[in-house]
Amino acid sequence: MTPDASSHPIIFPYDFYHFWAAGRVAVEGGDPYDRVAVFERMLTVGWPITEGFHGFLHPPWTIWLFGLLGELPFNIAVVVWFLLAGLISLVAFSVCSRWLASTLEPLGDNHSLFSSPLSTKSWFLPFIFFTFPPLLGTFWNGQTNIFILLGFALFILYERKKFDLAAGIALSLALVKPQLFIGFFAALMIFALRSGRLKIIAGIAIGFIAQVCASLVIAPKIFNYFIEAASNMTTSSVTLPGASLAQTIYQLFPFQLVFPLVSIAFTISVAIFALRANIQKWVEHLLLICLPLSLMSSPYIWSHSLLPLIFGYLWIAVHFYKHERIYLYVHIFFVTVGIFEILRPHSLANFMVLIPIGILLIGLSLARRPFPLRPQ
Repeated sequence: MTPDASSHPIIFPYDFYHFWAAGRVAVEGGDPYDRVAVFERMLTVGWPITEGFHGFLHPPWTIWLFGLLGELPFNIAVVVWFLLAGLISLVAFSVCSRWLASTLEPLGDNHSLFSSPLSTKSWFLPFIFFTFPPLLGTFWNGQTNIFILLGFALFILYERKKFDLAAGIALSLALVKPQLFIGFFAALMIFALRSGRLKIIAGIAIGFIAQVCASLVIAPKIFNYFIEAASNMTTSSVTLPGASLAQTIYQLFPFQLVFPLVSIAFTISVAIFALRANIQKWVEHLLLICLPLSLMSSPYIWSHSLLPLIFGYLWIAVHFYKHERIYLYVHIFFVTVGIFEILRPHSLANFMVLIPIGILLIGLSLARRPFPLRPQ
């Protein structure tokens, strides 16, 4: 259901209500995919009875996370969630800034992270990072994307240190929303095979198995509940605007084959690119090309689900330092769109697809050049 911005308080973690309620139902031995049970639990903690809701939509191996939150009283769980989200954001920014600095090291001392006019201001990179619209949307809605951000940040950190198993385990957090990363994981597997770094794939498998086991401990019947819910699910057309190119195309050409055709085409494109890309800088290729393609081919995503693009978004800011002022103006435009999207859900959602499209186009324009690309 669509959240009605006029019927709830200003500070209203819309999605978190669903997560906490599903977790509470699960730890009490109930079915978190039972919409009635979840809705009744939400009403007990102040959910407006006139507000629409969408139930619990995450895969069964994620219930370990929501079950831990469900063990806490709602008000305490909200505080813990936002404190944890703030801490993860700080960790991700620290990792991102160090990664960006490392991409400039081969260019010498004259090209440090803060060597350009705007970058000499200490506010520039933090401002871009912490006002990235999907990050604002994630905080506003109490969304699980923050854990995907943590997974990508730790993946970048451990990959740089050549701790491939740990990098893969960290990236398994992206399986919170696996439908967003089908193309990305396909490209990652190709890169891992080409470079002989199969421990990354092993790490993802280990992380996934650990999540499954933890979820079974909290809710032993969770997979039975999921299968039953899936078998009773009725398919319906997605008509709400969003940040996926597949969604946007569907608004113009509403026929059912749009999603599978776009997804297949994009996944094949990602795989072909991964086979031909420069293996020496495969992380940059993943973040600038494969990840945007993967997200745009998803059948339905909210704009806050674009959060993992933050690394490629800041990479462009640092490496195209001669155009930083233009970049800043474009960023302010996206921040304005993001604020309107928060205050009036779905009002400007389709504009957010410009973020992955922009990153993808820049990435493709640089694909045949060596990384890093900052001019001498």
